Amino acid sequence: VLVPLKLDAFILNEECCNSDDFKIAPIVQPNYTFLRLDDHLLESDILDHVDLHASKPASLNARVTDLGSGKTRQNRLGVYVHWTLPPFYRTGAGAVEEAQKQDAEDKLKVPEDASVPEFRPVPNRWLVTRRLNPGSFVPTDANIPLFESWIVQSDAMRRLSVDPELEDMDLEAEVSPFVDSSMATKDGKIVDEIINSQAEVFVGKKVPFDEWIRDDADKEPNVDLNVMTSANPLLADYQPHNTNIFSIVDNFTFKNKDGKLDFLKEAEADYHVIGWHSEDDDDPMTTVGNIADEEIPTHRKRLEDCHVKLKDYNPKAPTDKKWGEHATTWLAEQGRSNARILCHASMYEVKWSTSKLPTNVLAREAGKMQKSLSFAIGTSPLDALVAYFQAHAIANDFVQGTKDDIQHLIHILGEAGDGDLDGLQAFSDEAYKLAFDKVDAGTAWFWKKQTDAGEHPTFATDDDIKDLDQLNMDQAALDNAQREADDLRWKLFAIWWTWVSSFAVGNLSDEYKTKLNGVLDRLDKVIGFQNVPKGRLDELKALRDSKKDIIKHSSGAASRFYQRKDPTVLFSRIGSGWEADFSDEVQVRLHDQVVKGDRSDEQGWEGYSALVKKLATKVADEVKSGAEASLTEFYELRTSRTVSAPPDPATQVLPFFHDTAKRDRFRDTQPWKPMFIEWEALYYHIPFELWHAEEYHSRNKYGALAVEYTVLEDVSKLFDPEKSTEKPDVIRIAGRNYLQPQAVSTFKTLVQQVFDNTNPDDLKTKFQITPNDKEHLLKLLAEMEFVSAPLPAITNSLRTVKEGSHLKPLVRLPHATPVAVKDAVFHFTELFDNNDVDKAASILQLIDDQGDVTPFASSIALELAHYPFKPVQHGHLEFIKLNIVDKFGQAIHVVDPSPPRFGQFHTTSPIISESLFVGTIDDGKGVRPNTALLQDDRNACPFIALPPSINQPARLNAVFVQKVQEGKDGPYQWRRTSDWDSPVWGWIVVNYAESGIQFFLEDGTFYREVRFGGKTGTVADFKYLPFDPPTKQDGTIITNEKTQLDHLIAKLSNNTYMTALWDMINTSFARESFHHAPTSYSNFSSAIVGKPLALVNAGWSLELANQPKENWTTTDITNDKLKPERTLLTDEPKKKWKDRQWEAMDPKDPKDLNAPEPARKGYTFPVKVGDDSRRYDGLVGYFLPSGEPLQASTSDLNLNELYTFKNFIGTAYEKDPRREISKANSPRHTPYWISPGDPSETLYRHDDKLKVLGLIMDPFLPVHAFSAILPHKALRLPQWTVERALKNMTAFWRVGPLITTQDVDKTFSVPRALDGDYADILRKYVTKKPIGQQLAAAAAAAAAAAPGAQPVPGAPAPQSTDEQDLPTVHFPLAPPVAAANGGGAKFVYMQPYLVNKGSGGAEENTRFNPYGIDGQAAQGGDALEAKLVPGPYTALEGYVQIARSLREEIAGA
Repeated sequence: VLVPLKLDAFILNEECCNSDDFKIAPIVQPNYTFLRLDDHLLESDILDHVDLHASKPASLNARVTDLGSGKTRQNRLGVYVHWTLPPFYRTGAGAVEEAQKQDAEDKLKVPEDASVPEFRPVPNRWLVTRRLNPGSFVPTDANIPLFESWIVQSDAMRRLSVDPELEDMDLEAEVSPFVDSSMATKDGKIVDEIINSQAEVFVGKKVPFDEWIRDDADKEPNVDLNVMTSANPLLADYQPHNTNIFSIVDNFTFKNKDGKLDFLKEAEADYHVIGWHSEDDDDPMTTVGNIADEEIPTHRKRLEDCHVKLKDYNPKAPTDKKWGEHATTWLAEQGRSNARILCHASMYEVKWSTSKLPTNVLAREAGKMQKSLSFAIGTSPLDALVAYFQAHAIANDFVQGTKDDIQHLIHILGEAGDGDLDGLQAFSDEAYKLAFDKVDAGTAWFWKKQTDAGEHPTFATDDDIKDLDQLNMDQAALDNAQREADDLRWKLFAIWWTWVSSFAVGNLSDEYKTKLNGVLDRLDKVIGFQNVPKGRLDELKALRDSKKDIIKHSSGAASRFYQRKDPTVLFSRIGSGWEADFSDEVQVRLHDQVVKGDRSDEQGWEGYSALVKKLATKVADEVKSGAEASLTEFYELRTSRTVSAPPDPATQVLPFFHDTAKRDRFRDTQPWKPMFIEWEALYYHIPFELWHAEEYHSRNKYGALAVEYTVLEDVSKLFDPEKSTEKPDVIRIAGRNYLQPQAVSTFKTLVQQVFDNTNPDDLKTKFQITPNDKEHLLKLLAEMEFVSAPLPAITNSLRTVKEGSHLKPLVRLPHATPVAVKDAVFHFTELFDNNDVDKAASILQLIDDQGDVTPFASSIALELAHYPFKPVQHGHLEFIKLNIVDKFGQAIHVVDPSPPRFGQFHTTSPIISESLFVGTIDDGKGVRPNTALLQDDRNACPFIALPPSINQPARLNAVFVQKVQEGKDGPYQWRRTSDWDSPVWGWIVVNYAESGIQFFLEDGTFYREVRFGGKTGTVADFKYLPFDPPTKQDGTIITNEKTQLDHLIAKLSNNTYMTALWDMINTSFARESFHHAPTSYSNFSSAIVGKPLALVNAGWSLELANQPKENWTTTDITNDKLKPERTLLTDEPKKKWKDRQWEAMDPKDPKDLNAPEPARKGYTFPVKVGDDSRRYDGLVGYFLPSGEPLQASTSDLNLNELYTFKNFIGTAYEKDPRREISKANSPRHTPYWISPGDPSETLYRHDDKLKVLGLIMDPFLPVHAFSAILPHKALRLPQWTVERALKNMTAFWRVGPLITTQDVDKTFSVPRALDGDYADILRKYVTKKPIGQQLAAAAAAAAAAAPGAQPVPGAPAPQSTDEQDLPTVHFPLAPPVAAANGGGAKFVYMQPYLVNKGSGGAEENTRFNPYGIDGQAAQGGDALEAKLVPGPYTALEGYVQIARSLREEIAGA
């Protein structure tokens, strides 16, 4: 199987080092001395940054000049040939997570490590062949063969102590230093001095073809080579680190007439590379072990597993090609196979010169481009991309058109569901989440509502609900304990690292022993905590496995934690280190599909044919035929061949990179393949009290307000030594990040998605985007060559930890037991009594897989005037170094690399997204960016803002709550509602017909109405009337319980309060952004009156995922006077958990406001609840809690003040209870963390952290919380709660006095009493006769029963009264015409009666009977002649009600 590789050729001569637009970086190899544990040599990263200070001219560049002698390093000049490994060698396969979990009871047991990804071995033998074009080289008489070949042994391990050849080698340019973790064998044994011996270990070997002997090479020491074998992550792709592993240097050496070594000055060469595995078991096409033939995958499956396919093969029409039938058969073959992988690559027409660069130098063009097109920086690649186009659109009409197209596409992407503006706003808020990393919070359990297909859903009993609550508490406790256990394991690593790497702690063993013992004790307790819920969860898992049919629970992801990402830099037109199709399926061929050509008159073919046979003798036997075919094809496809007959496509397939783009041609072009950036920046820490959460209109929010932190004061005064007496808090940060092309691929995917899923007519008419625009955009995005990289070193540095390639005390191999490095144990024993080696080793085993980042310890120079650890970032950042480095060591500097002048670092002004802009300030001289340092150019802004953000995962919790009494006589507390609890404590419906507000109970039962009028301006009707109130078990009517709804209704006795509430609701409904109820609401009868509002209690809290991070420099121990200015939690861990956080300041308390902000030490963050500028947010207003302890009958809320939005205050009144929601009065939250403890109290402990509000909200929309430090959090009412209430809710209003000719019953009818089930009146009292006959019969019966009444003219003969027939009244009232689907609704008249005259008041003794309404009266059925109907006449006054939900009427029909 011939696998194509991309081959690149780079020309390195002295002229390369003389450019101002790009530099040649000196070689900086991994320094494995930094892995040694003696003499505190340990470092966080074995790779130093490249140094561009002395890269020009060539005489000062250490890469091409020996600075000691001043001589040119001729062996380093030449053509560098590098081949890129395909993707399937770069992906690892790991075992499931459960396989790595150890038994908590056996804490020191170390299992086999199944979590380590296992990567495929890479080809370790490479045949590199060079062909010189005759007549192209100088000197022309040089005695150099036209063909020359070398064998590269990529896995050859070489030691200085045993390999004499290394003594005369250039160790920087001919081999690579290497750490071989495979020296720790899989049986757990460790080679002594594994680390100390690495300083003399190198890998890589190039041998002239004629000198290489295969059998001898197979016996030489070697390493198990894959892309991750070495501790160097750059090994596979950074050529200066992989010479003679995945690249070679061709110096064009030959012996001159004097027999001395000489070098060609000019030449044109073609290169061909083939690679194979020396061991069959390493080949992806082979099967290892005793596996039955029927279990061995087919060739097709093997290719699919490698993300590989046959080039030009069409499985639907395989016979279109002559080789298709054979390919089909081969793909289907199963069992052990002789098939093998053979990698191959070619590069033609490479022009070498000692004095000239190629005509096209892409690094030079990229360097010039960066001077004219600044890079962009944003919260995400997409954010930076939009900022880039917005900035360049201002001065470039072409880019303006592109920006408009992109904005149109974003509009389309945002139009989800109902579309329109609310969809766009929601989309922009979802895009905001891209600025945050999602952090797994564990598992949550849910009721298994739906069983197997075709079965009824299951319902939860009270016991089921209790079990589910306990299950979730167990799971939450386990997940929390697991998070803390991981933290503690890392702390063990950090203590070990600090002790063995830092000189500063050598005489502080007692302090570190105490610290170590504290961590071990806590880890032991946490593991114990895990056992309790883990045991119960294991029982559930066993039950699920054994009795799946009775399991009632399903698992899902718990609410995630989030952490703000570090900024992302995005570059344009700097190229990419990877081919655009690198991630696509690799297109391979079989060896009989290669190009064979017509050699009948080919000059020199016979000699080359013999060479091919010779070269093939040294490759593995299994790939010999493929090697011959590939070498033959290389010769056939050269551009200088004399015969150029095109290959027959029916029998031959061109190699993948021999395409129309001519990617296997050098084209006199020096490649530029940017791989990574190295940068340094200064972080200017701005005090938290200067940051203010502000709302502002953003171009990307579509009218919705953005909530962001900004500094309103002039921050330059803080860092100006002439204006500030304090030493500025400035931290120097450095990082290295790999460039990824995801910005382009992400947006190209979005573009394709739009065109695939949007109607072409809509694209053209609505958004003015044509199919041509698609091609334009895709082409432009490709041409702009966007690449991006995040900058995680910022947050890590503020947390006093560092990324890098470093030593870990445990060696972890796939499917092997992790083992402690001997020296790591030895140096750690100093912290144990009697230097106990076994105990030290067992403690190191507990570290497990932690240790990806290292503590600063004493390795970083710190300014001791300020505490180095920052739990929350809030400052400005300025780049002082930014270099882009490519795979061959070429570098572009975005920031001038020369040393600072007059104490000022060189810097640059990037394009900054709105989210990271520092803001502006008017300093009296005009408006300028509010930068930490004043700039000579007032408009320049080299600083980016890092607004307040917690430097560890956190989440904003939002839950509905209800007041619950703890025990029989215990206190009342706020507790979150379950899925089966309704959080609603009332409903509000505006009765416009009577200028009143109706209140309903949580289930939709009518409760009370308050109307304008009366002596005080408002009148409150009796509770429940016109319906019967609920009764106790003894039949006593319940009318005087003081509920939260009663407290609110009592406030409406104040006319101003009633008017304010009325105005707020009406104004919210009338606003431009009013969100209409969904279409489904029209199925309910209450839709005729208007949309209801829900009254609920909800709480929010700000929770940390882990214990607050801590300072990991040695300053805490070496300088105990240095204290943090603020902490996330209190520094008094002995207090009860309820007090283990900072309380938010009270804006009404003068002592809080006047206290110096730094003295408070804690962090509080405002959280804005609701937003009237977002059409999809449902908040209308809210009440704050009362501030008093919760009681059974007192108001839980402070009803004296009603907080709402400015736009919802149509008219302000004197003593208006409404308060405008603003940043000053927004609820403020302080973070909390609850350490693992008793699982049964987990949820309650969280509930006590909630800040509760009483909400008035739209039941069809969620209420959102906006914090500026985390993604927005939505809280939506359960659908069943809304539907149940709307089903029971009915519209009714007062009528009368109305004059009618027929009277109602004289006395109250108990069977027809209006109980709570008033929505079912017609169903209970009306027979199945047509409604007209029912009402007519009822009218006749009523008329006959009335004393002295005359028969109604035209009425049917009286019939006997049927208890199931509803009496009627003769009202001129037509049946209602409701909204959509409302034609089936019925009116019912409700007549009041006074019962039990002898006791109680009117509220207790007024009862109502229902009556049907004679529809004929509304149609003039009683006007048979022009005269009054005979009396007597009766004046009726009562209520008219829509007695049946429209949805039930429709369902019945």
